[in-house]
Amino acid sequence: MKIILFTAGHYAGRYLLNSSKNGLGCTSLKKNQEADNVFNTRIKALLVAAMLLLFPLSGWSQDGNAPGYFTPEDILSLKSVSDPQISPSGDWIAYTIESVDFETDESSTQIYMVSRVGSEVVQLTSGDYSASVPRWSPDGRYLGFLAAKGDDEEAKTQVWTLDLRGGEAQQYTAVDQGVGGFLWSPDGQKMLLVIRDKTAADLAKEAADEAGEEVKPLPYVIDRLQFKRDGVPYLDRSRDHLYVVAGRDAEPLQLTFGDFDDMQPAWNPDSSAIAFTSNRTDEPDSNENTDIWVVSAEGDAENRTARQITRNPGADYSAAWSNDGRTIAYVCVTEPDLIWYATNHLAIVPAAGGEERVLTTALDRNVGAPAFAADDESILFVL
Repeated sequence: MKIILFTAGHYAGRYLLNSSKNGLGCTSLKKNQEADNVFNTRIKALLVAAMLLLFPLSGWSQDGNAPGYFTPEDILSLKSVSDPQISPSGDWIAYTIESVDFETDESSTQIYMVSRVGSEVVQLTSGDYSASVPRWSPDGRYLGFLAAKGDDEEAKTQVWTLDLRGGEAQQYTAVDQGVGGFLWSPDGQKMLLVIRDKTAADLAKEAADEAGEEVKPLPYVIDRLQFKRDGVPYLDRSRDHLYVVAGRDAEPLQLTFGDFDDMQPAWNPDSSAIAFTSNRTDEPDSNENTDIWVVSAEGDAENRTARQITRNPGADYSAAWSNDGRTIAYVCVTEPDLIWYATNHLAIVPAAGGEERVLTTALDRNVGAPAFAADDESILFVL
């Protein structure tokens, strides 16, 4: 097994580390051409996004202020570029731009794409709604995204798709409570959805609407150890679960169940199973002991019992399949008692379950976003 490091410090580069069963088994770093190529492609994409971010700067101090002085209007005119996604062909990069309307005090996010050389920029979504999370279909023909689009002021976030040959965006899902995330399957025939359970208030509103009655507000019921989190209302027993949908407007099929949040899904190469992260301990609110699980995306309900793949007492997350589907790389914390001071290591485990091997025990830096190289002999990750 070999590991390729992406570094982003003063000596940024692409390096190769040979590893042994006991962890890193070398004392020197060697540059790797395959990593160079991947690194250069991704860096070019990020540089294009960075250049786009600088565009608003040319408008500073147009109101007569001395050059170099910020005004509130200058700050609000800055646009945030994020989420670059390279097309399967490598010719285009989709990304989002968030802007703020000073008069209405509202923000809006739109999706653009830019050619690899930066000579063409195309706006793909209109300004009358916000769109985010652009994701290419495996054949590069469609671009999926999330948006609460429509005439209804209470429209929920759904998956929409754009045919890049032309035409308007088409709604792909129609989930009552909306969609929190999605992933195209590698074969392009299915789509994985992250959907949060309906809340007690959602169910009460549905019952009242069906009966033609006025909706009555419900009290907050707090029965969890953790009852609040930044950016969301009071926490209840509604959870994020995984679903798979076989086509546009098809009924989503639920894959995971229970009083647990399921996150960070990753398709296996043949589109038959999904790895994901979940804390399924007796009291998930009391610890960070997430594990990697695998659930089938095919067959009947009897085949959809999730299998626990890792059993490390610390956090395991960010699963990535090898191209042959036999191994899963992931990030793990082996010293959970150190809480956020603990080092995040790279590890691998057989996809069927078995020995968990930590590969970066000799590395005193956090790793992230692992991905197998095309030959499965190397693992790329962010350092």
